[in-house]
Formats: sequence, structure tokens, C-alpha cells
Amino acid sequence: MDFRATTSTANNLISGNYSVTVTDAHGCTQTLPFSITQPTPLASNAANVDVSCNGGNNGSVPLTSMVEQGPYSYAWNPTGIVQPWFSDGNPE
Repeated sequence: MDFRATTSTANNLISGNYSVTVTDAHGCTQTLPFSITQPTPLASNAANVDVSCNGGNNGSVPLTSMVEQGPYSYAWNPTGIVQPWFSDGNPE
């Protein structure tokens, strides 16, 4: 990927190794290397708890995130409920 910028901030960078060269008004330069890394991929587990009686509505699906990143959003189907949650499992 060929990336060139002439501003003090570079946005929308992908993970990889980069360097920036800063030049002052006198022509003095300093080059700084840096790396941008990717977060650990999202991994979750789900276990269903069935309703206790036919036609009941007390079933549940507890979700557990295997990666400490957040907050998360969940979209439940078929109802389409969306609830933001923090990585500690508590609602926002």
C-alpha cells in the first residue's frame, strides 16, 4: 500500500509498519518509525436456556465474550432488539 500524507495526522491506516518524517522551518528532520497492530478477533460463546413450560417466555441466551474489547452491540432476531453493552457484561 502506498500511503503519503503531508499533514500532522494520518487517518484510516491499516495495520502495518510506518514511518513519519518531521521537518522544521530550518530543514532539520527527524524520522520516527511506528507500528499499527490489529485487535484480537471477536470471539463469543452462546448457550441457550429453554423455556420451562410450553408457550412460556422465560427462555434466555447468555452470551460470553472471549475477548476484552467493547462496548459491544447485539442485534437479536427475530425481534431486532439492539442493546449496547460494556465488555464487563453490564448494560450501558
